Amino acid sequence: MNSRSHSFCRSLKQKNTCHVKGDLLRLRNQTSCQMVLTASVIAWKEISKMFSYRFKDTVLELSEAVVSHFSQHRQFGDRTEAGGELFATYPVNREKVRIDFASGPHPLDQRQKSSIHFNKVSQDEERLLRSKVGLVPVGLWHTHDECMPRLSPIDKKTGRIYANNVAAVSPVYFMIIVSNRNPLNLSCWAFSQGKFCPMELD
Repeated sequence: MNSRSHSFCRSLKQKNTCHVKGDLLRLRNQTSCQMVLTASVIAWKEISKMFSYRFKDTVLELSEAVVSHFSQHRQFGDRTEAGGELFATYPVNREKVRIDFASGPHPLDQRQKSSIHFNKVSQDEERLLRSKVGLVPVGLWHTHDECMPRLSPIDKKTGRIYANNVAAVSPVYFMIIVSNRNPLNLSCWAFSQGKFCPMELD
C-alpha cells in the first residue's frame, strides 16, 4: 500500500470513528431523555393518586396539567382570588370523570382578595373554544387564602346556578377550591340532589 492509500485509509478510519462516537453520544442522550421521561411518568402516576377523589359511585381525576395550573394560582400574600371552569371530554361518564382542562382566570375577571366575578364574554369564548376539541364544562374552581378551604354561602349559590346551566351536557357537577398550602391541597365537592357533598380521596 502506497503512502497515499495509507493516508486515505487512516482518514476513513478517523471519520468512521467520529461517526461511531457521534452515534454513541446521540444514543446516550436519547437514552437519558427516555429515562427522564419514564421517571417523570412513574412519578406522576404516584402523585396522581393524591388528586383522585370519590363520592359514592363517582370518581374525579385531575390531569397533570390541571394540577399544575392550580398550583401556579395558589393564593397567598397579596394575591387576589383566581378561578375558572373545569372541563372534561364529552360524553361525560358519571362513574369516572377526568378533568382535562381548567380555564381562568381571565384578564377581564373582577378579582379581589376574597371574591372573583367571571367575565361572561370571556367565559363564553372559552366554552366555545373548548367545545371545538370535545370538552364541556363540568364544574368550577377557585382559590381561598386558607389552609383548609370551605364552601361559603356565595360559593354554594354560584355553584347551584352553574350546575343548572350545564345539566344538559354533564350528569355530574363539581366544585374545587384550591388552598394556599404548599404542597398543593384541594377541597372537592360533587353536586348531588340539590346540595354540594364533600368528596374524599379515592
